[in-house]
Amino acid sequence: MKKIVLITGHYWNSKRKAGFHWLAEAFLSQGWEVLFLTTGFSLLSIPRQDHRLQYGLLKKINQIHQFQPYLWSYVAFTPFHPANLRSSWLNHIFNPVFEDYANQVNLDPCINWIKEADLFIFESTSGLMLLNRIQTLNNHAKYIYRVSDDLHFLQSHSSLLQYENFALNYFDLISVPSPTLQQRFQDKHRLVRLEYHAIRKDLFDRLYDNPYHNEGPNVVFMGIAYFVLEF
Repeated sequence: MKKIVLITGHYWNSKRKAGFHWLAEAFLSQGWEVLFLTTGFSLLSIPRQDHRLQYGLLKKINQIHQFQPYLWSYVAFTPFHPANLRSSWLNHIFNPVFEDYANQVNLDPCINWIKEADLFIFESTSGLMLLNRIQTLNNHAKYIYRVSDDLHFLQSHSSLLQYENFALNYFDLISVPSPTLQQRFQDKHRLVRLEYHAIRKDLFDRLYDNPYHNEGPNVVFMGIAYFVLEF
């Protein structure tokens, strides 16, 4: 059975379902074993009131948990993770610590997964900085960068922006969800594919009661950037 590691900022059992949750579901349906590896969770997440704290993650950190057949979750907790501290001098002071993020992450509990996986998909989060460390442990797998979000638009910390630019050539494929991001990356990598966010058709095709009670136009916008009018 093939194995995939999804490296994301999301938590598997979160009420907020994002693209990487659906990727996990898709690979499970194809008969893969899935490790959902959550990154970007640290002591900094506590004063920032990270929404993932509501799931009691501090009791589950750095441990592998099996949620269903062939699906495991691992929450990597570190002292710090790259984050825009909204202060130029604080960002500068913490830069060496953030640049060392990959070495702070404890991969020992999932080391066998890392070594045996056939495919890694990285989301555009601080987990991206684990790329080179993981590739030293597994040089036979394929590596995909799924650019779910524009790190520049999110005003991510400079250490993460610099690492993204450095890491691009180490991926086998760059997958982007919008033409804007495709244009940004197509000159930086030999293989960039435009792959829009998908939907669960079985949910989308059902009839639901209209939640809106006004007669005016209503708009549903999913995401935080680059509205695609044609969609």
